[in-house]
Amino acid sequence: MNNPLVRSVLVASAIIACVVAASSCTRDHKTAGPAGPLTAADLSFPGMQMRPGGNASTFTLIGRVKNKSVHATISEVTLRMTMEDVLVSGAATTVGETKVFLRKEVPPAESRDFEEKVSFGDLPKPKGRFEWNYSVVEVKGK
Repeated sequence: MNNPLVRSVLVASAIIACVVAASSCTRDHKTAGPAGPLTAADLSFPGMQMRPGGNASTFTLIGRVKNKSVHATISEVTLRMTMEDVLVSGAATTVGETKVFLRKEVPPAESRDFEEKVSFGDLPKPKGRFEWNYSVVEVKGK
């Protein structure tokens, strides 16, 4: 390749190719970005149920945890479970509270089944009917 014009065009093409490749890599890296902290809004619990356990204060919590995040994997979810005694009038009194730790690896945009034992301690005899509720206390991920 003794022609200086051809050599200059090839060198210029190589430089342009390197700049385009470097620019492309930088954009891809920025697009991926770091995953922000997971929150309760990143989860859903389709079909969650509380089934009676071995005694009046023990239950089995079953369901699925769905990770709605597209960036982070869930590693643990802490739920606050409450048991309420609900009267016919609609008035409710909290009679038991506990925390449940769901230790499941749930990749982004996937779901996993779970089954956990739940104990509320000594529950009194209900004056109405028992109803349970939950709230998400903490979500850990990576």
